Amino acid sequence: MNPTDIQIVANGKEVGTSQAFEVDSIPYQVIEVHAVFNMNGENYTTEKTSFTVQEKNNQRIQLQLSTDDLKRISDAEEARKLKEKEAQKSEEEKSKILNFLNEYRSAVFSSVANRSNTYARYYDTQSPAYKDMVDFTTGGGVRRAKIDYYRQGALEIQGITEENGIVTVKTYEDFTVYYVDSSRTSQNCKNKTYTLRRMGDSFVILDIVVDF
Repeated sequence: MNPTDIQIVANGKEVGTSQAFEVDSIPYQVIEVHAVFNMNGENYTTEKTSFTVQEKNNQRIQLQLSTDDLKRISDAEEARKLKEKEAQKSEEEKSKILNFLNEYRSAVFSSVANRSNTYARYYDTQSPAYKDMVDFTTGGGVRRAKIDYYRQGALEIQGITEENGIVTVKTYEDFTVYYVDSSRTSQNCKNKTYTLRRMGDSFVILDIVVDF
């Protein structure tokens, strides 16, 4: 990362805001220079360096940072890279969960339309949530509710937390319900909380809580 907000100070006076600067001087005058700059959100000041003005116009001066400041920059850069890596990992995890839930919803909606079970692999099949879904799709729940089919709408992940391999996912979802009585439809908007357990590179559903 390059330094920003550079200030060059010569003999106590600011003379420039970039690594190239000009100083009004006379030959053989002694100039004391230091720089102030920002990097990774932290301000740094170089050690002061003195040089004698030569008759030629251009001179190159090398400014040094203290050992402590060099370590601060190194530590800050490592922290920045770690933060970026964690953010990337978080986005990848969110994308993986979103794909899982989208595939799950597609299976459920297909099962509702066909009064079948094509979603078993997304569940812990010993869980009450799975048994409730089986009862709904193949046990008469869809028929009793006079549902014809669902049309998928939005699925948005609002938050993800994890503890001991158990992942809690809060979502906003909407979908349209079409009934066997085709004269009516209903738009459903729900907040849901999924409890997932990692299973290899994927997940299984342990529980679903719907906030009506």
